[in-house]
Amino acid sequence: MGILAGWGQWVGRGGARASEPVAPSPAPGPGPAQALRAVDERIAAFCDKYSPDIAAQMREARARLHALVPRGYELVYDTRDALVLAIGPTPRSADALLSVVGYPRWVGLFFLHGSGLQAPAGLLQPAGDDRLGLRLRSAADLSRPDVQALLQQAMAARAAAFRSAPPLVTLIKAQALQQRSRRPGRTPRPTV
Repeated sequence: MGILAGWGQWVGRGGARASEPVAPSPAPGPGPAQALRAVDERIAAFCDKYSPDIAAQMREARARLHALVPRGYELVYDTRDALVLAIGPTPRSADALLSVVGYPRWVGLFFLHGSGLQAPAGLLQPAGDDRLGLRLRSAADLSRPDVQALLQQAMAARAAAFRSAPPLVTLIKAQALQQRSRRPGRTPRPTV
């Protein structure tokens, strides 16, 4: 595998893709391991904007999601308000099924098509149209039996699509130029 001219890079872990243009070069580009490392370094930098506790929780939740969902696409959005790590069977944002989202004071797990999930009363809270979510006290909450059951329900509807998906591919879909502070109690300032 190597760099594709145009939009993005496919590498390593089944691949990773950066969503900004990659300039064609007459010399060979970085190998898959280097490109994967570059994408992981960017995601680490996104996490480093948070307090150490939230950053550690985001990293651990990401690692646990990778273990739970070895095939498909991880869609990364470093938005104005939060860092979103979504998982889906295709690179289309609309096909994402779940996400881990980091906010300044907490990390949440969201089921993006959650209206049909059978959850214990009070476990999930409405989080927008057809979305349900819960606050994670720690990334270990992803291993709780009730949360595991919800993850299995959410994935079951698209099991065939995940089976036919490549090994997990990371796509950095967006990075906002101006962002609110990712640490509680700090004055928001633009980041470039």
